[in-house]
Amino acid sequence: MFRMTQIEESRICVKNLTKSCDEKSLRTFFGRTGAKITDCRLLKNDEGVSRRIAFIGFARPEDAKNALNELDGAKVGVNKIKVELAKDFRGNTGSKKARKEKPKNEKKAFIDSKVDKDLVDSDEENEKEKEEKVEDVADTGRLFIRNMSYLCTETDLKGNGFAL
Repeated sequence: MFRMTQIEESRICVKNLTKSCDEKSLRTFFGRTGAKITDCRLLKNDEGVSRRIAFIGFARPEDAKNALNELDGAKVGVNKIKVELAKDFRGNTGSKKARKEKPKNEKKAFIDSKVDKDLVDSDEENEKEKEEKVEDVADTGRLFIRNMSYLCTETDLKGNGFAL
């Protein structure tokens, strides 16, 4: 079973905050329990607007548990907040942008590890066939243009630099 460390047990996650809530007001609100707050982090999106979630660290795990018991369900402004012990997600890459920018080869390696290679056609054979088809079309001197409007005429193409 998963065992939390002392640092993890001394941090809480506060959800459903008001958008106007700031770190100073959170320190004041959670400091009224008499506990020493070591850090307070209000999550914000790329534009700097509150995501209505905060993480608050306490000096001792007992202080975090007291805050959890006393303030879970309390009203902050017009919202009823949800307080829970923070979870540590190992391997989290941090920001949303960093998670989106995984290299494509890592994604491909992950997918390849999940797919049974015996059930998939070989890509190398398909690529050779495609190259041969492209060469055949190139020899004819024809150009195929797809996804054009039905209203497009030969005059429209000539006006855009195509020589017919």
